[in-house]
Amino acid sequence: ILLLITFFNLNIALADYKTNSVFKITSLDSVNTGDNNRLVNFTLDITGITDTGITTEGKCVLTIKNNILEGNCENTDQDGDISYTSNYRDVAKGNVGKATRIGGTGKYANKKGSCIYEVIVRNLKLGIGAAEGTCPDL
Repeated sequence: ILLLITFFNLNIALADYKTNSVFKITSLDSVNTGDNNRLVNFTLDITGITDTGITTEGKCVLTIKNNILEGNCENTDQDGDISYTSNYRDVAKGNVGKATRIGGTGKYANKKGSCIYEVIVRNLKLGIGAAEGTCPDL
């Protein structure tokens, strides 16, 4: 199975900012779809930090079908504010994808925007990886 896992952790800041995150696969399941493809569902536990000092922890539920990774994440920062994101990546094209904030609480309420991320390291045998990205002012 070609499993290129991604996560990107979105956070709010006053200017463009960088973020780094690490993830661990906590569940993974797959089936053949009957059309020479596999459907892969997995859950990630994640943690991250921005260059502005915001730290987060959360969970993502993602699916890969026909080389398209899609799913959603819920991340809580050190202040207890929650950010909800959707993720998209064409795994056949590489490790770069897009994460879009679709809502949140506290400082993330009514804050929408997208970030570009790249999975920079992953070890599927260990079930861990890391991603980094850049976000415009949201």
